[in-house]
Amino acid sequence: MHCVKLGRAFSLIQFLELGAIPPPLQLSEVADHSLRQSQAAASKQPRGKKLPPLVKEFKQVCMLVGPPQDHMWQQSVTTEWHVPSSVTCTPYLPIIPAGSKLLRSQIRGDKSGRADMGEDFHDNHDEQQQFMECAVGLPWEPNEFVEQAKGLGHPKLFVHGVPKILESTIQWITNETPCNIAKFRSAVAMKWTRKAMDLKDAEEELRRNMPSHCQKVLASKRLALFDAMLNDATYGDSKLVSDICKGFDLMGPLPKSGVFPSKHTFATITGEQVKSVCGATRQAVWHSLRRVVDRDISDSRHP
Repeated sequence: MHCVKLGRAFSLIQFLELGAIPPPLQLSEVADHSLRQSQAAASKQPRGKKLPPLVKEFKQVCMLVGPPQDHMWQQSVTTEWHVPSSVTCTPYLPIIPAGSKLLRSQIRGDKSGRADMGEDFHDNHDEQQQFMECAVGLPWEPNEFVEQAKGLGHPKLFVHGVPKILESTIQWITNETPCNIAKFRSAVAMKWTRKAMDLKDAEEELRRNMPSHCQKVLASKRLALFDAMLNDATYGDSKLVSDICKGFDLMGPLPKSGVFPSKHTFATITGEQVKSVCGATRQAVWHSLRRVVDRDISDSRHP
C-alpha cells in the first residue's frame, strides 16, 4: 500500500513539473458543475475525497530547497522558523509560520555530480552535491479562513446543486411575470411543432437507415427533431443522435460524448469469455426477474 501511495505521489510531482494542471484545492476552483456538487447540496455525502473542500486546507504552499541536513525545516518545528541563507524559499518568505505542514519531500542530485538547479542555486550551494526539496503548506489565520469562507457562500445553497444553465433558467422564471413566461413557452412550443412537421420526411429516412434491431425500439422516437433541438442548444455531443440510431455496443469502447468526463475502465474478461457464459447469465437474470409487472414485455422477450 505504501509503495502504491509513493508511486502516485512521485507521478503527480513529475506531471506537475511537466506543466500538468493540478486538481482543484477547493470547491470554487471546480471549472464545471459536477454530480458530486449536486449531491453535496442535497445533503448526500460523496464517497472518499472526490469533492474538494469549500476552502482549501492551506493558505499557501511554498517550496524549500536546501542541503539535506539539520538546516532544513522539519515537521517537528512547533514555532515559527526563520529561513536560513542556505535554504531557498519559493515564493520568498523570510519566516515559515508555526503550524505549517510538510506535504512532500525528496532528495535530488547525487554524490558524484552537481544537481541541476540553475546558476543561482549553485552560487549559494556550490559545495553541495545533494539537495532536498520540501513542499510546505502554510496555515490560515483564523480570521483569514473565516473571511475566505464568507465570500464563497454556503455549500448547501440550492443553486449550488444545479448546473449554471439551469440556475439561469430558475432566475429568469423567478423574475419574469406569469404572462411573459406563458408567452415564451407558447412561442417555443409552436416553433418546435412546426419544426416537427418540416422534419417528417427526414424522420422516415432516418428510420429506414437504422439497423433492424433499432427500428422497433426507436419507431416512435422523433430523432431528427431531437437532433435539431440539440444543435439549437449547442449541445456538446454532436454525434449523439447518430450513435443512438446505430445502437450502443454492450462490449468494447463507447464513443466519446464531448460532454461527460472521460473515464477509463478495463475489462476483466475477454469478449469470448463473455459469450461463453452469456447463456447461463441470461437464465440467471431471467429467473431473478420472474415476478414482473408487465407480462407483455416479458412475453415479447421470452415467448
